[in-house]
Amino acid sequence: MDKHKAGEPDHSTAWTERRTNHRLRKLIDQMQAGIAENRLDLLMHGHRLNELTKEIAELRRQQREPVGKG
Repeated sequence: MDKHKAGEPDHSTAWTERRTNHRLRKLIDQMQAGIAENRLDLLMHGHRLNELTKEIAELRRQQREPVGKG
């Protein structure tokens, strides 16, 4: 009979699982950091787009107004 108890992985299998889990956690952490960075970029671009939209609306409003009332 095998020297390991039934249902228990041997040490090499457990080590491989820990190593794989560590790599996966590291990859997930990197992905989450990238997602957070992308969200921040999107928020900044969205804010800038909103500001530009307001400026364009104001310029269009000014163009519609008569220049002088003579």
